[in-house]
Amino acid sequence: RQVKYLFNNTGCHLTQIYRFDDDTLLKDAYSCSDGLTIDFGKYNNTECDLSICWTNLCVDTINTKWNEYYAKKHEKAMVVKGFGDTSIILYEGLQLMAYRTGLSKKYYNSEDYEVVSFDDVHVMLKSETTTITIELKSLSHFKPMFAMTVHKSQGSTINREYSIYEYDKMKADMLYVALTRTSKKEYVNFCNISINRPRDGFIYRY
Repeated sequence: RQVKYLFNNTGCHLTQIYRFDDDTLLKDAYSCSDGLTIDFGKYNNTECDLSICWTNLCVDTINTKWNEYYAKKHEKAMVVKGFGDTSIILYEGLQLMAYRTGLSKKYYNSEDYEVVSFDDVHVMLKSETTTITIELKSLSHFKPMFAMTVHKSQGSTINREYSIYEYDKMKADMLYVALTRTSKKEYVNFCNISINRPRDGFIYRY
């Protein structure tokens, strides 16, 4: 980036925010940043195939739902191990996000890619700037990109409809980030989800 303007000790007054096209979204964003509550009923509640969540458990649940849904539309598909305890149904066109930087530095944490092609050993991925070929086992550093946590969404801009889950559990700063990934109120959907949380323990017989 180039420096376009230099300022000395004089002040700079903000007159217009270009990120927002909607006054309602802007006001709600300010309310969230101040720790105030907003009326979620003013927004849509459509479940979209792109979501922002509070927990990784919700991310994995949403990813599994949409990954299975779209995989059925492809003749060529393959199940591979994903990041953590997840698995990925691989098919051409699938959007992936890296959750770890590769040892070869071919990909970096939080970068997103699209699956171009794959065989039993390798997979070709492309981003907006590059195309890479990696071993299938390296997909253990990736998850499908149907959902992401608020933390993972930071810095991104969303230009289509998306859903926000677990919004009632988010702190003000997290809700602000989730809400301000777009500039259009009609793109934002607040949705509810019920997740059965797995529990580890022992069963005793008396």
